[in-house]
Amino acid sequence: MSEVGILQLVESIYRASLDPPHWDFFAEDLSEALGGAAVCVSLQLPGFITAPVMYVRGFELSYYERLVGHLRDGLPWEEARRNDWVGRFGNASDLVSDAEISASAFYRECMKPLGLAATAPIGHTIALEGGEPLATVVAFAREGSRPLDDTDLALGDQLVPHLARAYEIHRKMWEMAALARTQDRIPTGLVMLDALARPIHANASARRISKLADGLSIETSGLRVDAPDDQEQLELALEAALRPGISAESTVFRTLTVQRPSGLRPFTLTVRPLLEDRPESTLHDARAVLYISDLEFSSRREVQALRGRYGLTGAEGQLVSLLCAGLSLESVAAQRKVSIHTVRSQLKQVFAKTSTSRQSELVGRVLSDLPPTLEF
Repeated sequence: MSEVGILQLVESIYRASLDPPHWDFFAEDLSEALGGAAVCVSLQLPGFITAPVMYVRGFELSYYERLVGHLRDGLPWEEARRNDWVGRFGNASDLVSDAEISASAFYRECMKPLGLAATAPIGHTIALEGGEPLATVVAFAREGSRPLDDTDLALGDQLVPHLARAYEIHRKMWEMAALARTQDRIPTGLVMLDALARPIHANASARRISKLADGLSIETSGLRVDAPDDQEQLELALEAALRPGISAESTVFRTLTVQRPSGLRPFTLTVRPLLEDRPESTLHDARAVLYISDLEFSSRREVQALRGRYGLTGAEGQLVSLLCAGLSLESVAAQRKVSIHTVRSQLKQVFAKTSTSRQSELVGRVLSDLPPTLEF
């Protein structure tokens, strides 16, 4: 194959690493390079017990379940997948004969109906975990077409390092996307900062808090706090967390509060080191993490959960949320600016709706029934 053709295949591999559906196009490109062979790219991420995702050329999707079943039970060339194909493209005919292929259930149920020749495929195991193949690429000669030979293996060997890098990119991108989705589910705001205290990532809660424009904003150039005293304390906390040589495992962290012009309860900020200095570190690496706790938002979430779980009114849900936070009835009345008589009347209604009769019983019931909030 020409150098241009090889480069086109490599380009196809890296395009697929960034956009997984393009593995179908790589399978098509490799099929053409191998004289029309049927190609299957099977990808699975570490730690997953679900069936692998397959990108194919020359296979019908209706055969997917059969292919997965045979993968689970073991293919006739299983030893090749686990050993002979690691680090190179190998020919399964070195380990299993054409007669054994013809006699196999995989040939009868998958290869023959799809018009594949009764001969062992060539392939490469891209990644293993605990001896189990996670990612493979396999090519099958078609019935009546030329057999796959050493020339095809040599072509495949030129793709091996690129397939390894592409799988690693694919894995890292999935992990990053999964981490971002997880972070966005956390009610605590999370902001990652570089060595110059500039935000390089903020989760959904942090972005929501910034949009409130209520004393704290996250800007491209850095974090901004309305109150000058609070801004000074924040800068001191960031300076401590970003001090050169500080360890990521250091217990040094600072917690401070940021007043809100709206008069609502202040935000609580905690700054911690994230990564320690390394020779390869750059100014753009994430070096510190800032957690932002919004007690008002957490209380609203708790009240909504309480209303849904026990059929409480908004006022009753707020009462229970404050009791679970450790406030006394008198403190609840003072904070809500209502009489103690009103609070006790609401508490009686709450007792009835939650099938409890004492305040301690109520708090215990609620804390055991509702999932904890993910505040840091």
